[in-house]
Amino acid sequence: MALLKKFRRPLLRRNDVEDTRRSKRSSNPTSTDRCSQQQSLFFSTLPPELRLKIYSYILPAYRDYQVVHVNQRVHRIPWYSGSQRFVYCHTVSWHGYGGTCTWPRCSASFRDRSPVIPNAMLSCRRMYDEMSRHFQSTKTPYIDSPLDLIQLFNGTQLQQFNYIASIRFVFCANYASPSSTFNAGNFQRAVEILQRMPNLQSLHILLSRTCWRHYFRQKMLKEEGAAKTDYEDMRELLQRPIDSSIEAVIPFLGWLNTVKCQGDILVQMFGRSISDMVQASDGKMNTVTQMRLSDGKFVAC
Repeated sequence: MALLKKFRRPLLRRNDVEDTRRSKRSSNPTSTDRCSQQQSLFFSTLPPELRLKIYSYILPAYRDYQVVHVNQRVHRIPWYSGSQRFVYCHTVSWHGYGGTCTWPRCSASFRDRSPVIPNAMLSCRRMYDEMSRHFQSTKTPYIDSPLDLIQLFNGTQLQQFNYIASIRFVFCANYASPSSTFNAGNFQRAVEILQRMPNLQSLHILLSRTCWRHYFRQKMLKEEGAAKTDYEDMRELLQRPIDSSIEAVIPFLGWLNTVKCQGDILVQMFGRSISDMVQASDGKMNTVTQMRLSDGKFVAC
């Protein structure tokens, strides 16, 4: 019994054990940061270039992804169809101008197409940080509305969000003169997010000529239609051609001068083939024109 009492250790509560471990880590001046992982041969031997090459094989192979938010959760859905198809789906989904929309948000099984986080990202904090930075800086999010950009900002860590280098953003005619304070507030918040992105190198503003033509027609009817009382005058007004070119939309893009982009800010307008009204056989929208922001002015390119 005396021998047992000699080697018996006092029982420690769980909080006491945690306090003891914490005090040992803080009292050891030679201990390195937990995120450095210098004891790992993967980080201490391989240079950053090789590690990024390995990450490119581990991460999903898609180049672009669409941001979809459902129930306050952000989903990144691979997008392989480019800007033309994206603007076409926006026109069909939001404005209902015929055609068939194949957006993930229009499908009940879109969650099945969400990319799975590689297990390597869960191995340690440093690998998670490096892979997340590589993912954010090499992938391009396609943003359909200001609310999607807000949800992407709220659903991503600020440090990781600041690594985003490229964005494709649809500027819909609904935000030229928002009809509600909710839409106006969302657009203002989205512009503030773009203004504070430190590593933004490429920003493409995507325009749908169909929705802008509808906006300018409604604006014309509101301004001149009230004074038309004769049927023939109203008919002439409805048949009047509408200027829905990119030059007509440029006055609504003054907010782009406040966005600090290290690279190009490109504005692209897409319209339907065959007199802008008939859907193309491949379901895409041909590029009408594009302009680049240079020294505070938009120039054709």
